[in-house]
Amino acid sequence: MTLSDTNPASLLTAPLTSGVRAEVKFNRPNIENLGYKNTGTQFRLENGSKDYNRQFYKVYGARLATMRPFIIAAAKEKLGNNIAVKNLVDLKEDDEGARVEDILIVGTIFKQQERKPNILKELSEDGGLEMQPVHTVYTAETDSLVLEDESMRVKLEGGEVLKAGDLVNGVVAGIWGKEVTGGKFSVTEVIFAKVPACEGSVPEDDISVCVLSGLELGGEGAGWLGAAQLATDWVVG
Repeated sequence: MTLSDTNPASLLTAPLTSGVRAEVKFNRPNIENLGYKNTGTQFRLENGSKDYNRQFYKVYGARLATMRPFIIAAAKEKLGNNIAVKNLVDLKEDDEGARVEDILIVGTIFKQQERKPNILKELSEDGGLEMQPVHTVYTAETDSLVLEDESMRVKLEGGEVLKAGDLVNGVVAGIWGKEVTGGKFSVTEVIFAKVPACEGSVPEDDISVCVLSGLELGGEGAGWLGAAQLATDWVVG
């Protein structure tokens, strides 16, 4: 396929003679005339600058601040209105002994897992000769739970009341119990926020609810129609 020198509008012409090479030139259109606007600059680090403030802690902090009043209300409904609510920063130091009275602390659950993949640990052990075992299960009997808020964290001793396998990371909960020696907290009861009462009529017959994601219903193109139809056929049968 070559370009015609005599007729620019003609795309195909007879092959050129040997020794003659055809070149195809493409002029890139002016992006300003097309109305294009680059909005990706917000994701670039200009001049090598690094911003460590864009972390997930703000999300966890906002969720904890929203859930705390609901958990305290659920605790008062269950344990009485005269319960003592303490922030983690108000707990005693490691060498101050145990607290006698029961108190309520509210925070976000964090699970400490020895088998959880850690890139920093892998990089620090690259120079070692001992190969790290490959795990297919990342939970173990040595896992422990920690409760943290905006100020600090405290290790939970749940015993049979609260085991490490009962909760996952990120759950906001209220812990009712006592401080014990060593800066730990002995769990007597775990309290969660209650589900708000349903407003409106409740159907008498049992119904099923299907939650789907990834359909891209808000896309500009029509590619989501096939995904929606496939989902409908799969659910309805």
